[in-house]
Amino acid sequence: MPQASTHLRKEWGVYTTEAINYLENHGWILTRQWQWKRLDGRRKPRRKEWRAMCFLIEEWDFGGVE
Repeated sequence: MPQASTHLRKEWGVYTTEAINYLENHGWILTRQWQWKRLDGRRKPRRKEWRAMCFLIEEWDFGGVE
């Protein structure tokens, strides 16, 4: 299994819950292809949102960003 950096693991822990909740609370949805998408399509991920996505991609093999 891939492993996120120590920095990302320190920020988000070792489970998906905190990062997923953060992204969902900031307007992101997870697609069936395990990719994150903004329904309104209004912007790119902000820095902390991107770090949450990177953690999920590196540690848990999530697909990416649409």
